[in-house]
Amino acid sequence: GRADIAHPDVTSTIPGEGKSTTSALVSKSLAEVGVPTLVVGGDFRKPEVHRLLGATSAQSLRDMAKLDTHRSTIGEIIQFPEG
Repeated sequence: GRADIAHPDVTSTIPGEGKSTTSALVSKSLAEVGVPTLVVGGDFRKPEVHRLLGATSAQSLRDMAKLDTHRSTIGEIIQFPEG
């Protein structure tokens, strides 16, 4: 990949440490100053990052991972902010 592209991961094995909040705030700050930003909410048990960013939870990474013929595509999951 390109040297000027960052891809930080926010991880922890303990619930309640602020992973979703940190991810949402950092990505929102980067996007507000014009940095193209992609957030992938990977919490399958308690998805929350979409709510913090004001997105819907109609489709998710969890839906894409389902092993059936009706699973979501990446194009159905990606949401763009309004404005």
